[in-house]
Amino acid sequence: MAQSKKSLSPESTTDAVVALERELLPVSEMLLRVEKLRTFARSRSEVDNVSRVIADVVQLPLWEERVRGLPNTLARSALFTSANRSMERENFKREKIASLRGVEILYTGEELRVDDGDVFLQITHLARQLPLGEIVEFSGYGLLKELGWTTSKGSYERLRDSINRLSSTTILITVDGPNGPGEKGFGGSLIRKFEWDHNASRGTSQRWRIWLEPEIVALFGRDAYTKIDWAQRLQLPPLAKWLH
Repeated sequence: MAQSKKSLSPESTTDAVVALERELLPVSEMLLRVEKLRTFARSRSEVDNVSRVIADVVQLPLWEERVRGLPNTLARSALFTSANRSMERENFKREKIASLRGVEILYTGEELRVDDGDVFLQITHLARQLPLGEIVEFSGYGLLKELGWTTSKGSYERLRDSINRLSSTTILITVDGPNGPGEKGFGGSLIRKFEWDHNASRGTSQRWRIWLEPEIVALFGRDAYTKIDWAQRLQLPPLAKWLH
């Protein structure tokens, strides 16, 4: 006699898949399974739960508090320049950025400099404690203190401008693999979107909410990111940071 099969609800099936995905996987396989989970959720009319499913399986590496993590593809490239702050920033369209052999970076957007790199480092440092897809929240005051900037009105404007630049970019990264060139890639902005409190021009009441693309985990593959001593970096001038 044929055995009867126990039917599973969409919710229980989703939970079972999520539990399985908690295992440590290579980044490429993890991203493939994230996409499968997207499709699975949509097919069960669970669009509202897609972000929850992705958040349960994708997270940045948990490096130590004293360091900041930056993907090697970015750390060993000329994406964040050391140009003087008084110089006008250039605007690029699919500009090829000097990078590691086997890595191609095409950049569209306003020129990014090392201070933008510092902002990105601190935001991803906060995000590492959360599943990607979760909102990263912080105070403007707290971030400025971590960056070693003053807490003047000008610094708040500088921070807002930097976050806006990181959001208004398109970065296309292709990485060669054992099977040939351009085997893996990432395309998108370093920051998907952001919000801040318009009613507070300064102080701890100025709150920020940042969204990162979950797929950015592809840049932080296993042993594919650099740990940067944060206290040491904050002591360096722009050119030395670029070489750091």
